[in-house]
Amino acid sequence: MLNFKNTIKNFFDLSSNDLRNIILLFWFSLLIYFLTLHSNLLPSICLFHKIFKIPCLTCGGTSALYSLINGNIIDSIRTNPLVSISIIILTLITITSFIDKLINPKRIISIRIKSKRNRLILANVLLISIIANWIYLIFNHK
Repeated sequence: MLNFKNTIKNFFDLSSNDLRNIILLFWFSLLIYFLTLHSNLLPSICLFHKIFKIPCLTCGGTSALYSLINGNIIDSIRTNPLVSISIIILTLITITSFIDKLINPKRIISIRIKSKRNRLILANVLLISIIANWIYLIFNHK
């Protein structure tokens, strides 16, 4: 049986391996993006948009990433705020983690939110951010 309390607790209890995996996934996603940027290997089809006629949660994410890579931060945030801000935050985490490992190689990097109240606050902030981003995309979709 799924224990919701343990799921929330474990979700916000990232060890250094989990953090490393998130950072690797982020950079692997960027690599795939660059490999398919100007090719027709992957078609641009959003089944959610085709079926429901509204943008999905990540609609415009590729355009936002492309704008961000080209240095147009404002356009990137206008295209998809949540994707843009997430990429910026993950990039900053990657850079600071790398610098921290260079300075202190023995240090174990971990993110732990021990308080149940703080975990619930963070979960609610994330949920509200996702919903607000989706509403923004629905009303500003081109």
